[in-house]
This record gives sequence, C-alpha cells and structure tokens, in this order.
Amino acid sequence: PQTWDEMLALSDTIVEEQGVTPWCISIEHGGVTGWVATDWIEDVLLRTAPPETYDAWVAHEIPFNDPAVINAANIVGDLWFNPDYVYGGSTGILSIFVGDTQTPMFEDPPQCWFHRQAGWIPDFWPEGMEPGVDSSFFYLPPIDEQYGKPVLGGGDVFAAFDDRPEVMAFMEYLSSPEGAEIWVKNGGFISPNNGVPADWYANYVDQAQAQILADATTLRFDASDLMPAEVGAGTFWSGMVDWVSAEGTNTEEVFQAIEDSWPDEETGLGGSGDVAAEEEVADAGGYEYLQAALAGEYDGTEVTVFGKWTEGEGENFEAVLAEFAEATGIDIIYEGSSEFETLITVRAEGGDAPDIAGFPQPALMAEFVRSGDIIDYGAYTNVDQLNADYSEAWTDLATVDGQLSAVPYRASTKSIVWYPTKAFEAAGYEIPQTWDEMLALSDTIVEEQGVTPWCISIEHGGV
Repeated sequence: PQTWDEMLALSDTIVEEQGVTPWCISIEHGGVTGWVATDWIEDVLLRTAPPETYDAWVAHEIPFNDPAVINAANIVGDLWFNPDYVYGGSTGILSIFVGDTQTPMFEDPPQCWFHRQAGWIPDFWPEGMEPGVDSSFFYLPPIDEQYGKPVLGGGDVFAAFDDRPEVMAFMEYLSSPEGAEIWVKNGGFISPNNGVPADWYANYVDQAQAQILADATTLRFDASDLMPAEVGAGTFWSGMVDWVSAEGTNTEEVFQAIEDSWPDEETGLGGSGDVAAEEEVADAGGYEYLQAALAGEYDGTEVTVFGKWTEGEGENFEAVLAEFAEATGIDIIYEGSSEFETLITVRAEGGDAPDIAGFPQPALMAEFVRSGDIIDYGAYTNVDQLNADYSEAWTDLATVDGQLSAVPYRASTKSIVWYPTKAFEAAGYEIPQTWDEMLALSDTIVEEQGVTPWCISIEHGGV
C-alpha cells in the first residue's frame, strides 16, 4: 500500500477474504513494556502534524497532551482497538512478548498479515524464516500528503564512565567504520557512520532500510528516547499499558497524567533530531588511542561493557568485540540485559558502573552526564574525525549541554511494516501507499482471510 487509506482498505480486504486479523501487534516486554505503543504514536504524529510540532512536543514547548498528540493517539487507537484487526485483541497486545509478535504470521495460513516493527525483528523469528523470502516489509504510508514521507528513527549510543586509555581506544573503535563492519555484513544492523560502504550491507532488508532513510522528507529520532527518562522511559511507557487496558477509552486521562509527570528541572535531550544530508567523509587525522591499541600498547588490559543486547543481537555484538580483542590484546567483557535501563542506574549509584555502557535511550545517558558520571568524550578523542564520520544530527544526539559525551553506534528505521511475502503475493494484494489504503487492506484481509490483519504486542518486561 502507498497510502494510509490503501493500507486500511487492504486490511479490510484481508478480513473479508482471509477471515483472519490483518495485524500482529503486542507490547509485552517485561520491565520495559509499553515502548511499542510510543513508537506508533510518534510515527502517526509525524504523519499528521508539522515536524515543528513534533520537535516542540519532545522539548515540552507544548504540553504532552497537545491536541495534535491526542489526535495521533486516536488514529492509532482506531486501528489497535478495531476488534477485527489485531491478533488476540487487546489481551494479546498486552500479553504477547514483543519478540513473538510476528510469530502467528508464519503459520500456514498466516493468522495475521502486518507487523510494524524496526529492522531488528528478524532476530526473533522462528528458526528457518528468512527476510525477503518468508516476510518482507513496506514503508508505513503517509496520512496527510502535505507532510511528505516522514521516517521515525532511533539510535543507540555508547558512553564511557572511565577515561583509561584502553577504554578510549575501544570508544574510538566503535566510532570507526571497522567497529560496525562485522555486524553490518552479518545483517540486521544499520550504521549511522558515513564511512560505512553501501556494499557492506549484504542483504536487501538492510539496503532497503538504508534507502528508506535516504528517501525520507523528514527524519526524526524516537521522541520517548529524547524525553526525560522519567517520562520517555517511565510514565509514557506505563501510560500506554493503562491506555491499552482500557482500549483507548481513557486517552485524555492518560495523556494528562503523563503531562503532569513531566519534571520541572532540565532533563532529557530535547531538540529536533533532524537529520541533515550525509557529508563526504574526510580524512581528519584518525583516532590516536585506537592507533595505539592496534600497535599493542594496551595489550593485557581489560574493558567492561554493559548494554541491552542479548541473544542474536548480543552474539553479533560479541563478534565485534572479539575482532577488536584479537587485534589489540584488550579483553572486552560484555554483559547484556533486557533490564538495562533499571540496572545501569542501580550499578552507577552503587559504585559498580561499567567502563562503557550502550544506551538505547540517549536521554538516560544525558542524566548520567549531568550527574558527572559519564566523561567528556570530546576532551579525549579527535572531534574533527568524529564530525567527518557522522552528520550533525547524530553528533547532536551524542551531545549534552555542549559536551560530546557518546558515540552514535546503531541506527534503526521504525517506520516499516512487515508482511508474509508468499501469502501476500498469492492473494494478489498490493502494498498500500497511504494510511487509508492500509486500513482498507486490513479490512480486506479480515473479510477474505478470516484472520486479524495485525500482529501487535507491547509486553517487554520493565518497558
């Protein structure tokens, strides 16, 4: 589908022809349950309001419950709480683990047909399922054509709690194209580094996501990741659980409560997150700590790293670490946890912070910068080289109150919808180009397939 209307029309067609729910949607993710819903609302806001409204919302220059935001939530609710649309209904949305959201799509016949999720989701597919063969994706269609083709993106950043030379060497390795090479070539990883060659992306899924980012008329970073952590990773997440539990009948109440929870003091990152065009990568002198490490100067030392990546993602990151360790003799000890957001605070406050941490929420990183726990990375590294390797938007994401505090490492494209390739082609469905087309297709899937079109879930532990 090329539009939102086409997407909805196709959803209706799937309902009619297939007799199933068109959508796979769920939010259960343990201690981080709720973030899936925030992504949906952010994506729809970018399609129904000017980017300046999105920026003002992130920076709290307008209330959290501004009418434009309430409108976006209502549009999401119209899809999520349509009884014909979502696999498992609101109960499934709340109880199905995020990594399992799309699993019903791989049944024969598919029990849901659409799943809006970022490009990392294939790591959680059943064994033997292949991107591009068993499931592909399309760009989440625009709603109001005056706002073009916006894309919601995300970024993981690494920051250091210690300034030992071997720690700085590994930070500089993460800053370099080589620090991303193995994972990029393994698949499931988009690097924000301008120096990563296009031919390193070995599969069409990653290439297509990179193209979606390149084609975006507006690109904004995940709002909840930029807001103060007590909101973006707190009341916004928990509020979404309350909202789904009431099937959207309490929208005004929930969003007012989130607005009331916004802290008075300056926290978070704010800002637009607008992404400028890529610049040509220049030779700005390289990274001295990394060069020293490659020369063996830090052989026998150890660096601890704590992050969120586990299972498939963790294995790919471990491969990156192993290559660095082999080249330098520095032992990298990595620990990954789905409870990262909670544990990093506990560890830092208890005097047990890792040397380096990978933050999926840059606003949480900002809190540690302001508390003096995270070092001023810009005082140690070659900032000219970093600025040559990344666009200004990415270095802004790593900067807090004028201090370059982190390394942008991983980019993600969230504005995509996965669907079952073979069943889709067999039914003769076309990709919707607008929101209305997407909803129409959802209705079609209900009618024709007899299943719910959408796979949606939000359960993800503490988020």
